[in-house]
Amino acid sequence: MAHETSGTPDELVLPDNIQDLLAGSLKPADHLVFMHGGNTLMFLIESHPDLFVRLNFENHLEDMEASLNAVHGLREYGVNVPPARAVEHDGEHHTDVYVVTKRIDGRPLVELLAGNADEELLAEVDTTWAGLARNLINSKKERAIPMDVATPEQYMFGVMAGETQPRTWLVDLPEHTEDLNGDDPDAYIEQVLNVANGVAIIQALTGKVMAAAQSALEKAVMLAEDSEEYGDGMANAVKYVIENNVTLYLDGDEDRIVELRTK
Repeated sequence: MAHETSGTPDELVLPDNIQDLLAGSLKPADHLVFMHGGNTLMFLIESHPDLFVRLNFENHLEDMEASLNAVHGLREYGVNVPPARAVEHDGEHHTDVYVVTKRIDGRPLVELLAGNADEELLAEVDTTWAGLARNLINSKKERAIPMDVATPEQYMFGVMAGETQPRTWLVDLPEHTEDLNGDDPDAYIEQVLNVANGVAIIQALTGKVMAAAQSALEKAVMLAEDSEEYGDGMANAVKYVIENNVTLYLDGDEDRIVELRTK
């Protein structure tokens, strides 16, 4: 069958023989899995050490294309996302979707934050999570958002192939998107809370206040409507987690969120 690929805004150039490489040249990247996040299988290509490959089970090309387009939109807000392309490949029993990105060599962000992170790194992280919040503000009216990009465990600090400057990178690329204007009336404020949880984790690890991220979250909360089920509890939860460096999630902490409502 004819195989398809989906590009990103900067069109990562793939080898002409990518189908042959996926069929026979992948090497498990076991030692890199903890740094690149996620629960998918991960590989290197022996003849192309600058590339990193992830096998996404049970995903369709169009779904991955939408996710990659959404996550690369985060670049507008100061979030570093490596170029990536989704590639269909005939597996032994079915067609698989691989995501090929540029390789990043470095360390998990949480390890550095738990150590003695310098001011430059802290400022970059603050900018990153402020960008996640600002993306939500604009996406509330304009476009779908990438899911599951707000926890520091999904990031690395390192050097991308072809570059020399280490940066903070989102490496656990999402597989799904969400429309904040869809059927779930709490979708927007839940995503704001997720970003706030990420900020709370960072502040707890570092003992430092992420001022830019907090400011962006305050603006994001102002756009939220009260929930039919939780009133202003979700909005109050955002403030609570970034002030107390704890996490609250809608899935699991519903009772605590209800306790935080004032109307």
